[in-house]
Parts: sequence; C-alpha cells; structure tokens
Amino acid sequence: MKKKRSFAAAIIMLLLAFTLVPTAVWAAWSYQYYQPDIEAIDTLSDSRGLKASKSDACEPMDDWPFVLEWDHYNGNRSIKILKLENKDLYGELKDLLSSLPSLANLDLSGNSLSGEITLANPELATLDLSDNQFTRADLSSLGKLSSLNLSGNPLQEVRLPGNRIIRTASEPHSGGTVSHLEQLSLHGAMSLEAKPASGYGFVKWKYAIDAEPSVAASLKIDPTTNPISFTLPENTAIEMTAVFAPLHSITVTTEGNGTAAPSGLTEVTEGKDAAFTFTPAKGWKIKSVKADGKELGALQGYTFYNVIQDHVLHVVFEKKQVQSAAQTDKGSDKSDPPDQSDSPATGDAFPIYFWLALALLSAAAMTGILVMRKAGR
Repeated sequence: MKKKRSFAAAIIMLLLAFTLVPTAVWAAWSYQYYQPDIEAIDTLSDSRGLKASKSDACEPMDDWPFVLEWDHYNGNRSIKILKLENKDLYGELKDLLSSLPSLANLDLSGNSLSGEITLANPELATLDLSDNQFTRADLSSLGKLSSLNLSGNPLQEVRLPGNRIIRTASEPHSGGTVSHLEQLSLHGAMSLEAKPASGYGFVKWKYAIDAEPSVAASLKIDPTTNPISFTLPENTAIEMTAVFAPLHSITVTTEGNGTAAPSGLTEVTEGKDAAFTFTPAKGWKIKSVKADGKELGALQGYTFYNVIQDHVLHVVFEKKQVQSAAQTDKGSDKSDPPDQSDSPATGDAFPIYFWLALALLSAAAMTGILVMRKAGR
C-alpha cells in the first residue's frame, strides 16, 4: 500500500514538475522581453499628464483602459498594437509614447487629448489621432508611417516625413478655427477647413510658402475655397491663415402677393455683397421697394454692396388694374386718325440741303450769264 502511495506521489510530483517548471521558465523569459514595454506603460500610467476623465484629476490612472496585442513570432516580444480609442482620456501626451520602440499600430481617436504630441517610434506604421484637441504634432521621424488620420483636431502645426511643415492660424483668433479633414496623406496631399465661430463668417485664406521659388510657384491655391485641398511637396513649409469677419443680418419682408429671394433673415459676412430679386404673382406688380426705410421705387431687384451693418428690405406688391368691358367698348368707338401715307409730298418734306444745292446752281447760272455779257461787249 505504501509503495502504491509513493508511486502515485512520484507521478504527481513529476506532472507538477513538467507543468510548473516550463511555465516559470516561460514567464521569466517573457518578462525579460516584455519588461521594457511594461515599464513604459507603467511610466504612462504613473504620469499625471494623462488621465481618464472619470477619475480624480489629481490622481494618476490606476487601471489603464487599453488593449494590448503581443507579437509572439519572429522573436519580437514587444507591444505591437495599442488601442485607446473613445476612452474619455484628456491631458497632454507630448513624447510619452515614444518609449514603445516596437509599437506599430496606435489608435488614440475619440478622446480629448490636447497640446503637443511627438512620436518617434521607428516601427509605427498606422496612426489615428482623430477627434482630439491636439494643437501640434511632430511626426517627422516616423519613417515607416503608411496610414495617418489627424482629422478633427485644431492643429496649428504638423511636421510630416519629407521635411513637410504646415502651420495654421485664424484671424482674428476668436473668429474661428482651422481643422484638418479626413486622412492626411503622407505624400503631401491635405485638406483644411476654416470653421467660423458663432457670429462670424469665412472671408478668405492668406498663405505664405517657404520653399524654392520653382516649388512655391507650382503650388496652386485658391484663397476663396473652403474647404481647401492642395499637395505640399517635400522640403516645403506653408502657413495657412483663415480670415474671418463678423456676420450681419439682412431682413427681407414682403407685402401683397409676391416673393423675394432670398427671403426672411439672411446672414452676410462683412465686406461681401448681398443680392435680392423680387417676383410678383400673376396679376400683381411691384409697387415699391424700401431699403432701411428709404424709398427706391418699383425695382425688380436690389443689391447691398460691401455690407458693414444690418439692413432691412421691404417690398410691396399691388394688383394690376384691369379695364372694364364698358371702357373697352368706349375705347373702340374712337375714330382712327386718317391715313396720310398716300398724301402728296409737299416742299416741307424736302431736306435743307436740297435748297442749298438749288441756290448754288442758281448762283452759278447768274455768274455765267454775267461773264457772257461782258465777253459780248
């Protein structure tokens, strides 16, 4: 009996040895490879620069809401994918994530992260920073970057691979913001949108290009287009300033049966023109048009040029007068004037040059007669 128990115990010990020893070896080996990235995550979680909005703003995050995927192949045991999208994060990252050397896919979209972000991860290929509040992004060292999304950020400066720099500004600063649209191409193709603040409207873009003269001349930018798209060559810096101006309201009212287009309340950006047309209904006509109380007459339309204040436009329509049947019959009894087309022409119908020619001929004839008489003597 004792031999059987000893044999069973030996079997159990042997099984435990075959199970626990490899596990311990694997854990120690994994820790050796994972340790740099684990320490980096610990550094981030202990940092007061990045917190979850649901936690105390004065305390570091104890439980990071991230999803990690590990690459167990080809001897690479570091963090490859870090997904923190829509995690209610806020604060500044700066260069904290650059300590993850093997990071290849980073998603920080849908948070409230702000300030500057610098990424120099040599393996980073896919980056999504959309829908945050970043103002500056330095991505110039990301040599393997193939997919980038910066949309929805009020970025003032972006540095991209290929020594491409784009800076944005607003004039006045309170007039609105400039946002990058959709996905920013790594080959320099980009789209910007000027977003006016409440009470302001977009006027134009002002831009300055820092590049070789031939390169600067090749950039085609329409300053009145919003949103605007263009391609930024390598070794080129451009500063795009969105110019905003206050909005003014023009109120259009009508009286009678007719329409004005546009009608109601129209907002016009300061310095721009606003044109209106008036159309009476069938059987009606325009009686009068008043702009800011001033009578303008029966106009078909009116334009406010270089709007700098609010205006009021009022249009009055009235019915056309229709003749009665009696008036029509009475008018038909009137005799027509006699037709003088067959009347003989009188001298009054001759032009003055006819009489001048006749006088000259008479004078010439008289002169000829006098000359002949003298010759006869």
